[in-house]
Amino acid sequence: MKRYKNCALLCTQGQTAMDLLSLVKEVCENTQYKVFCKKTWHDNDTLEILAEKPGMTSSMILMIAKEEEKKVEVVNILPSKKSSKYRLEIEEYNSILNQFRDDVFVQMPNNKIEENKENYTIEDLIPKTSEKLKSWLRAFPLSGHPSDEKRWYDFLISLKNNGENLCISDLSKYIEENYNWSAEDLQSVLVKYEEQIDLLDYYDEHRSCK
Repeated sequence: MKRYKNCALLCTQGQTAMDLLSLVKEVCENTQYKVFCKKTWHDNDTLEILAEKPGMTSSMILMIAKEEEKKVEVVNILPSKKSSKYRLEIEEYNSILNQFRDDVFVQMPNNKIEENKENYTIEDLIPKTSEKLKSWLRAFPLSGHPSDEKRWYDFLISLKNNGENLCISDLSKYIEENYNWSAEDLQSVLVKYEEQIDLLDYYDEHRSCK
């Protein structure tokens, strides 16, 4: 499976996230990126960075400092106003992000880069519970037979007991890429998953209440 990557620069030298953001701005300006400071909750805590370098698709890179987390992260990359696109595909988005990481974050070696991978598996997301999900999917998951329902509940309860989380978009993507299901069947299972996970969460929150 593929995803839009996350990438952040962590403060490891005792500076604040705002200080680190200022350093990022300086490096950007020295590497031919156009930088614009913007405000959200705090003064000038966001950078809009216009990437118009040779070989790179024009885009806007939004960066925001999270003071409490001591890091500066790329929170989104959007097509530039010169582009006719409304959104970037995964490969294009990640290519721009990787180039920006190499141009800017890598040039600040005293701080740590935090990022995930573009390609990932269901085992990466739920290593302890992935086999339970596969066991359900390998049988007759849409049959409604008690044995298949038991495998489904076994997956859900194991997911909770293992303290793992699987967002509905990742479940959808995994099934779409590996099983030839109709859109109706997939949507039905996703609704069922969301409802029953919510029910388990509610139960966990209230089982000690009397």
